Amino acid sequence: MSREKQVMAKRSVAEVSSEQAKPYKKKKRDCVTDEAKSLHGLSINPRYMKEDLIEYLRREFSSASAAASPTVRTCCTSANDTPIATTTTNNNSNTVTTTSNNNNYRSAEHSSPSCEKLIDPSPFVHCVLPEFITEDHCLDRLQGELQEVTFNEKNNDLYNFHQSYDLAQHTSPQITAFRKLFYTDVLEWMKKVTNVELTNAVDLFCSIYEYTDVLLCHDDELEGRRIAFILYLVPPWGPTDGGTLDLFTTNEVCQPTKVVKSVLPAWNQFTFFEVSPQSFHQVSEVLSKEKTRLSVSGWFHGPSLPRNPEAGQSSKLPLCPSLESETDLLFEWVNPSYLDLEVQSEIREKFELESEIQLQDFLKPEKYSAVNNAFLQSQIEWVHRGPANQRNYHVAANPGTFPKIIADCLRLLQSEILFLFLSNLTGLKLHKDAPVSDDDDEDNVSGGDDDGRHSPEGRNGKNNNNNNTNVQTDPQNSRVSAENRKNLGKSQKDGCSSRSSPEAVSVGLNDCPTTTASSPTSSSSGPAEQQPTKVTNTKTSKCSLPAVAGGASETVKAQPEKVTPDSSEASCSHEVRMWSHGSYTLLRDTEAKSADYALDTFLFFGCEGWQPDYGGYISYIVNGEDEELLTISPAHNSLALVYRDSETLRFVKHINHRITSMPNHKFFDISFIYYE
Repeated sequence: MSREKQVMAKRSVAEVSSEQAKPYKKKKRDCVTDEAKSLHGLSINPRYMKEDLIEYLRREFSSASAAASPTVRTCCTSANDTPIATTTTNNNSNTVTTTSNNNNYRSAEHSSPSCEKLIDPSPFVHCVLPEFITEDHCLDRLQGELQEVTFNEKNNDLYNFHQSYDLAQHTSPQITAFRKLFYTDVLEWMKKVTNVELTNAVDLFCSIYEYTDVLLCHDDELEGRRIAFILYLVPPWGPTDGGTLDLFTTNEVCQPTKVVKSVLPAWNQFTFFEVSPQSFHQVSEVLSKEKTRLSVSGWFHGPSLPRNPEAGQSSKLPLCPSLESETDLLFEWVNPSYLDLEVQSEIREKFELESEIQLQDFLKPEKYSAVNNAFLQSQIEWVHRGPANQRNYHVAANPGTFPKIIADCLRLLQSEILFLFLSNLTGLKLHKDAPVSDDDDEDNVSGGDDDGRHSPEGRNGKNNNNNNTNVQTDPQNSRVSAENRKNLGKSQKDGCSSRSSPEAVSVGLNDCPTTTASSPTSSSSGPAEQQPTKVTNTKTSKCSLPAVAGGASETVKAQPEKVTPDSSEASCSHEVRMWSHGSYTLLRDTEAKSADYALDTFLFFGCEGWQPDYGGYISYIVNGEDEELLTISPAHNSLALVYRDSETLRFVKHINHRITSMPNHKFFDISFIYYE
């Protein structure tokens, strides 16, 4: 089942949403109260019922659809709604904006639209029809009744808005009349216009989009959906209000490339299109703080168009070997408190229980400041990463042009000494010579059970009540329930110890007189903690190193083996990313799906002033389950560590318009994946 199948279903398995019903009240536009205008049925505008127009629409729709997706069609008796509009091209972009001739809420009688403007085959066949319903005053009543129904918050990786239950459940007079219109007259009209054998099944929902609400790129494909439609009940709407229906072009493997057309909402405007492998679209973020985008939308059902198996979906980052380095590199960059062996032990104990932690003030202040300034001031070449149905952000394109301070930071994160250091902090076998714990020695002697990986209490089988560490959790930067922590602990690998041989390397300070067993501040108190996880990864890869004494300046050299997922050499993959308004990743981003287990790390820069309602946080979800396991919030100079398996998915929440209140309107991270 494709990602669109999962996400757009009524009950998506990947959905993280509020299912609690709650009344949603919005201030209403003045409704008609003249009792002389009694309630009555609704009808399609007579201009769209003329036989010559229906014949023209059927011919054009069949021709355009067959050109995009050849298939056998059966002549029927119903019609598809198509947009009547004037089309203009923005000279500053490739986007075409489609605006209705009816942008005055209600207009006087319009002249009949020219047939040439009814159906547009590009980027996929679609129609826009203004003044679709004849009885405009009844739409006033319909709007009022819709605003009184119960709406549920829909919030996950793909969308954020409010939606009603299917309108079949509502008995208000005007909703009933509207439902009857679509179940009968519009269905039959659509069969005639589209020449498609539609069934009697009709999905009908009401949606409300307010400031920062959005529905990201998808194709609506779900078994049985054939025609998607939307009727707008909005106030006067302009391009600066957002909330447009954006249409994407696709490439040779049916992946979305760019928005080439945007349809503005307008009162009583009916828009529809055929659901196909090319029908990628989105509802752009609503930017108006005063207006509400109210609409009724749904699908007519029929035989699905054939589609090829998904191609071009997997986009894995290349594996990189660990780099030869001196141990001094660690002491030059990392906060000395994290090099204290007692602090490392505390961090490790917490990480073994919860599979995640967020370390605040990770870099020395002068190093963090230098890297942060380089990100903000340097002319780094940033390249957009897509496709839009998987991700939308910018990545540094040419490492050869990085400022030296950023290149040095990357060298630190890819160095073999850091592999050892992270192994010390996590207890994972990221390196052949990573340290081994006393618990592991006992398990090896007594035949312990799989390193405690199936224990609800965590990887080392210890109960949370025995944890006396001073490392503290920052609730601002990490959210997860105790029950989820247990569930994450259950995902650990069978019969495979994550620790290393007794010939282990300890990376830390032999003496650290300025620190105690407590760790550096996490926001205000200690390294921020976060929740464990399971996610898709790459195969185990390890590296052998000579022993290094803590505080020495000896060179750590990797074995010169070819780096592959099956290599015994330590390896990782990484990106340098920029996040700004509109950036996101979706759960179907398959970038890291090649190993059973891995350690995700995120080092954040430029996050000063960031707030949770901006979006941009990293959310972890168990595949096939509804509940969010972990949320990592961007925090300046923090290093987030998350151990995940192949059944854990992650996404970066869409960054909304509120981020423009931050001084720089953006932030950065260096994302590494280390493989066991």
